Amino acid sequence: MHLTAQAQGGLMSTPSDLAKLLIELIQAYRGSSRRLLTREMAQAMFHAEVELDPRLFGTPMSDALGMFVKGQGSSLTILHPGNNFPGSICWLIGFPERGQGAIVMLNGDNGELLAFEVLFALGHVYGWPPLKGN
Repeated sequence: MHLTAQAQGGLMSTPSDLAKLLIELIQAYRGSSRRLLTREMAQAMFHAEVELDPRLFGTPMSDALGMFVKGQGSSLTILHPGNNFPGSICWLIGFPERGQGAIVMLNGDNGELLAFEVLFALGHVYGWPPLKGN
């Protein structure tokens, strides 16, 4: 990896560590953990703050505190992308009300398309709300 292709401040993670973070965030949101955040803080973090232009992602989505969010209630979806062009991409997706989520990390310049294929396949298997549409 090129030195210029590092996350802000050189921050790096593994899929396992990012999954642990996602689990803790979802548990805090559901009120079953206070290790990182209180329930109120996690719920505020996943609250839509700014509606984004649907043309940006091809679907209605909002910006929250450090995440993108889509839907409400059982269809609430949290998303966070990450990439180091050239070389790697990452997607965090979670469904706080369902207690489900996934981390997809790939190393390759064209990994974004494969990451979406993996996410759509997981969504199909686990019955996640669609990412496209209202």
